[in-house]
Amino acid sequence: MLSDYVSMAARNVRRGRTRTVLTSLAISIGIAAVVLLTAIGESGKSLINSKLESVGINGIMVFTGDYDGLTVGDGERIRSRISEVSSVMPFETSVGYYSLHGNKTVSCVFIGVDEMVDDYMAMDILHGRLFTPAECRNGSKVCVVGADFALEEFKRENIVGKTVELVIDNVASEYTVIGVVHSTLNDLSGMFGFQIPGFIYVPYSAMSGDGSLGQLAVKVSGSADADTAVSKIKALLKKTNANGKYFQIENLSGYMREFDSILSVITYVLSATAAISLFVAGIGIMNSMLATVSDRQAEIGICKAIGATSGQIALIFMTESFILTLIGGLCGLALGLTASYAVFSWLGIELTISLYGILLPCAVTLVIGLASGILPAVSAARLQPIIAIRKE
Repeated sequence: MLSDYVSMAARNVRRGRTRTVLTSLAISIGIAAVVLLTAIGESGKSLINSKLESVGINGIMVFTGDYDGLTVGDGERIRSRISEVSSVMPFETSVGYYSLHGNKTVSCVFIGVDEMVDDYMAMDILHGRLFTPAECRNGSKVCVVGADFALEEFKRENIVGKTVELVIDNVASEYTVIGVVHSTLNDLSGMFGFQIPGFIYVPYSAMSGDGSLGQLAVKVSGSADADTAVSKIKALLKKTNANGKYFQIENLSGYMREFDSILSVITYVLSATAAISLFVAGIGIMNSMLATVSDRQAEIGICKAIGATSGQIALIFMTESFILTLIGGLCGLALGLTASYAVFSWLGIELTISLYGILLPCAVTLVIGLASGILPAVSAARLQPIIAIRKE
């Protein structure tokens, strides 16, 4: 029985090809816009989060009001005594400059890390290597630079083995380049619209020769709660450092979640803006179906005269509305995904779109299509057979 309604509705849709194409086109454009803007929002959110994580904006940071308030021993105690913590890395920062050939000085930010830096900052190594445990313990004069530094200063990317004079805390020393990594900061500068000074990575012990540390980077186990880890770290440091030092602990993962929520809201706003076109398309379907009811009054009257009920007539028109919406939705989905893939391939950015981002606009479209068919279906069902046939 249902197949008969579908067959009849499909036949009516094919009969009015021009009207079908134009009505479906409106739906297609609307859903394509929603899919494209959703892809832009989700891909942008994923890109920004990955770039922020790659420069270490994640996990937990421990620091004090004193520049030298922490030690490597504090980090070892945190790692061994708190189950939620998977690893701890000494972390130092300092603004200074580098000099080449004694005739050029350029400001930069020095980052002191250890051999686990890749776990915290997702270093994309292009040439050479990162630090060894021995280099980090001994304060070796070695450094890792970004590819943009290499290209700007040496006109080539692979500069492993070259030396550069680094001035850290007003102390100048010759450092040997042991690795070149992808320059993430340039990507962030482009996204945020301002220039961020370049990073040069050195062993933490080269910046804190006396064993003191300014900060500790803490990585939480995958299934552990970061807030619980923060509370335990505070309690441990208060217990093991009874000298009145003030410790501050920042849950950067929490900040990332808040930032992610903001980006999600932006994505929803973009999608909702595009979804307005779906409601406009729904009005177009309603107008088209009302015009169809007017054109087919005689046909409706004959169907009723030979026994069709008002419910059956309404179901036929509702099915037609659903088919029109389904055609437009599938075409729009294909168009939106194709456009998204083309745009992001051209930009060289990885396309990220969730199944939710695809299914939700499709579901909304079908609901709008069915809702748009209610008024025409009711209008057709209420026609009196004699009056409808007389119209002919």
